[in-house]
Amino acid sequence: MMVLLLMNRSVRGYPPMLFPQFATRATQDTLCLGLRLLKHLLKDNRLRMEVHALLDIGRPSHVDHIQLIKDPGSIPLNLPPQPENMFRRRLREGLPAIIKNKEMLAIFNTKAEVEESNLKRDLLAIRPISPKLLCKLWQLSNIGHIEKLISKFSTSRSIQSASMLMWIDESALHATVKALETRTCRYYLRTKHTPFTVEVQRTKCVTTLAQHLRETLWELALEGITMPTPYDKIVIVPWETIPEEAVPSSIMVSLSGESHHDRFHERGPRLPYIGSQTQIRTRKALLQVMEVGEVIESIKMIMELRSWVKGSKGLYDLLKVLLKEKTRLTLAELEPLTAQVYSGLLPHRLPCPALRGAMWNGCTTILTWLRIVSDTATHYAKQGTNFNICFQEDFLYGLSVLAEWYREYRYFPTTMAIVLDKKCIWELPPESVTLEACTYQGLPLAKVIEDVTKVEDRRVIPTNVEICPRFSYSVHMAHKLAAWIIHIREEEFVASLENRAIGESVQASFLNLTEFRGVMIDVLIPCMVFYLMVYDRKFFAQRKTYFNAVYTAKKTAYMTCGKTGDLGMLLQAYQHQAERVT
Repeated sequence: MMVLLLMNRSVRGYPPMLFPQFATRATQDTLCLGLRLLKHLLKDNRLRMEVHALLDIGRPSHVDHIQLIKDPGSIPLNLPPQPENMFRRRLREGLPAIIKNKEMLAIFNTKAEVEESNLKRDLLAIRPISPKLLCKLWQLSNIGHIEKLISKFSTSRSIQSASMLMWIDESALHATVKALETRTCRYYLRTKHTPFTVEVQRTKCVTTLAQHLRETLWELALEGITMPTPYDKIVIVPWETIPEEAVPSSIMVSLSGESHHDRFHERGPRLPYIGSQTQIRTRKALLQVMEVGEVIESIKMIMELRSWVKGSKGLYDLLKVLLKEKTRLTLAELEPLTAQVYSGLLPHRLPCPALRGAMWNGCTTILTWLRIVSDTATHYAKQGTNFNICFQEDFLYGLSVLAEWYREYRYFPTTMAIVLDKKCIWELPPESVTLEACTYQGLPLAKVIEDVTKVEDRRVIPTNVEICPRFSYSVHMAHKLAAWIIHIREEEFVASLENRAIGESVQASFLNLTEFRGVMIDVLIPCMVFYLMVYDRKFFAQRKTYFNAVYTAKKTAYMTCGKTGDLGMLLQAYQHQAERVT
């Protein structure tokens, strides 16, 4: 029973079993995670035979690639029918008989089955095959919209009851579910030892095994879905023990501050790292729309993919069809409403629908003493080169190991290294997606979007004006500096220090040579002083007299702004020294 509870769905476990994902956060690949956990269990003499009995992964009797499209991280397995799948299938059969809404009936007609087959054929014809991209395109289509509706209806008691009457009564439903559960239990009891467990036990890299397993079972060459687990790619050792050639592949973690008590019960000088939000990075659209809803969001995402995914004419034709089945607006009308994707790789940024949660899972007090420096890992910071790794996952794993280390020994060296092992890390090829021809004709809704209410952003620079990128960047950095100075000088900031790490609060994280390399100082300083004046509370209360001291040459603009703190004091001292010299 213990082994069965530790197996996730990707390695033949029960669907509700999510312990591996709960224990290890920010993991991109559930298959690698499940195999790694079972490989660890094979080292235990008490559990080895149970793992051999339950880990029965072989060639499936039937392969349906629609499973790969809907669940990118899965593999085809020989499992008995699941009650949830049976229930969804029956619910889809019973819904058309009780639906009265014309818009709903339009997407549950017989044409939907034909177009679903066409869309499936087109997605599987895309090369290279990126399961996450296929899943996103499926979800953005009206075929995927049907799946969302069924998911919503499956949680409605009234719709469940109405649809059940069309094919089965409640007592028969309970009997059917019980029979399926009994069949599943007997299946696990009848499993036998298979050669695959020997491969798991002998493999040196679970990531390579998972990739080979996926391509063998699906009979397709897949990209961008297999990601190594932290245990496979990370070694944590004292920094002074690593050789010089390993430094470019290492992340530094150092202790900061002195503790008078136990670091587990005393707050340190830094903000704890508990994870970060991983999302698509976009530039704001020129125009905004007032309408909201799933269809509007799907249209925006399709337009973002057009600017993000480098593809052939066939792929762009498919994206056009996905747009036409939702709206009559032209591409020229949609362009100003679309945010432009400027960063992010498809395997990294596109989410996997089976994954949930990517934050720290433990006590955060110890994290306030630890500082992460990823600038040392220069090997993985090459421009234009991408790897099958996620730094957020590495940070969380390294911090959790150090936290357990400190809990056990109450000590570890001041500077530690998270060394990334290259044997399970490989480069991801440049993204170039091709589709020979698009056969999907779309599944139009009864009502499509014909117009949207545009809200123009007044702050946007006119399109006929060209702005120097360095000038624009300098003004942007001046605004950030001014906002930071105002923040640390506000009275409310002092009151909030008891709940914040002082060392982190009074240091601007964006002040580094990399950010300031392209700044024009002659633009930065005047703009920063301007923003400081505008943000000063006295400015709007004394607009008529605020600049009198400047006009009469009693003060400079820098001195007038009292929020500049040390900068103003430095300029005053410089002016006083100049007066003494003259």
